Amino acid sequence: MAEQRGRRALQLLHRDARHRHLFDRLAICQAVASLQQARASYDSAAALLEQALEIAQGEAAVELQVEPLVLLGNVRRLQGRHRDAETCLLRARALAEHAQLPAWRQARVLNGLALIHKDTANYDEAAKLYRQALRATAKDDLMARATLQHNLAGLAHARGEFLEAEQPARCAVELRTAVLGCGHPEVAADLAVLGAVLYGQERHDEAETVFNEALTAFQRHYGPDHYEVAVNLGNLGALYAATDRADQAQQCYQQALDIKRHLLGPAHPEIATLLNNLAVLHKQQGRLPAAQACYAQALTVFDSTLGPEHPSTQTCRINLERLPPRASSRSDSLGSPQPLLAMTRTASVEPGSPV
Repeated sequence: MAEQRGRRALQLLHRDARHRHLFDRLAICQAVASLQQARASYDSAAALLEQALEIAQGEAAVELQVEPLVLLGNVRRLQGRHRDAETCLLRARALAEHAQLPAWRQARVLNGLALIHKDTANYDEAAKLYRQALRATAKDDLMARATLQHNLAGLAHARGEFLEAEQPARCAVELRTAVLGCGHPEVAADLAVLGAVLYGQERHDEAETVFNEALTAFQRHYGPDHYEVAVNLGNLGALYAATDRADQAQQCYQQALDIKRHLLGPAHPEIATLLNNLAVLHKQQGRLPAAQACYAQALTVFDSTLGPEHPSTQTCRINLERLPPRASSRSDSLGSPQPLLAMTRTASVEPGSPV
């Protein structure tokens, strides 16, 4: 309903494109795009943000181009188009510096760039950018600080630093809860990250409780077929597999795959993550041909989207190489195959955060 009203308002404003409506048109484009992004309609969101960028460029308003570029960069990142995303964010940073925008707006650009570096395994650069963004964010801007703590936890998780990840993950939950209260979907996103961190520490009972709390909140707010529901189902699948509940694990993985394939298409790195994890489960259950097929599909996607040197690609390749050529009761001398735990959609600082 909100999206329909936004589109209708935009149509009315386009009929009278005089200057006084510039800010309204930009705001509505960006608001509707954010709604579309939240339900993983990335192509539609990108089209609206490109429209917003054209509006700002038409007015030669440098400072107004920054926000659409930041938002477009985040959408491109979520599509797995990291090179395009970085191009948007680098352009936004140059414009923000040229226009001498306030510190909180430049922090948003830094955060966006850090997300891209994290996703592409350039972890040191991501950490540096997050620290810069935190220094530029006011202490009383709890939502922006919660988002950055959320992202720092995600970065530590990606590096396998699960003990170090717990403090920022809990900080994000506390800060966001103080603003939004319990049960809000944005708090649930922070809980999902905390669950992933606890899983990494092998605190499985605690992780399961947190994952289920997040999943309940997402299902209540978004319904059964939302992106965040799929993320939490995938993580519960990994947890069930780790605690010898193979049937539940396979059910969760398949549900998550169905949702994400519908939302993201077949050639997205998050699809590959789920395929890798399903392959791990197949191997554990002795279904070696099924495991080989899933690993091969996953590796093709990882290679084409993240590149051969990305840690996820390398993990998947090692898993495939360790797969025995035929069913056997012997142990795998090279070690157990490694699942890949997905994070919730890593947050971008919300637009309009005051300082």
